[in-house]
Amino acid sequence: MATSFRQDLRAGCFSVLTTYQTANPTLLPHIHRAPPEAFNTPCAYVEKTVNETLSHTSGLRFRTCRVNVVIVNKLMDNDQATVEQDVLVDGLLDAFTAAPNAAAAATLIEPVAVTDTEITAGEGVRYAAAVITVEGSIQEGRA
Repeated sequence: MATSFRQDLRAGCFSVLTTYQTANPTLLPHIHRAPPEAFNTPCAYVEKTVNETLSHTSGLRFRTCRVNVVIVNKLMDNDQATVEQDVLVDGLLDAFTAAPNAAAAATLIEPVAVTDTEITAGEGVRYAAAVITVEGSIQEGRA
């Protein structure tokens, strides 16, 4: 089965998470290809949803996809916990910036936004989260 740009983008994001986790196992001990059923924090996962825009010109198709990488941590009440989350977010931003071709050689991926939020799981347990939006671009068609 052939892969698609959307699959390559998700796989590239997971590859960046894997590389970061290998270098920083205590900062990010748990990573997932998709949202897990339960959170063992800190963890990160790649969202299933991909938002895509297309444009066409002179036989070429330009695809731009956005996927979210979600970092989940304990809900923070103190300064040290906030610093830990900030270090994790900054480290992952650097990792994504350093891997522009993680999805494939002919593509470009880059982090374009970070949103801090809270998420609720299970029996109403609240977690701190940061959503890194990663944008991927590819040109297809006649060159």
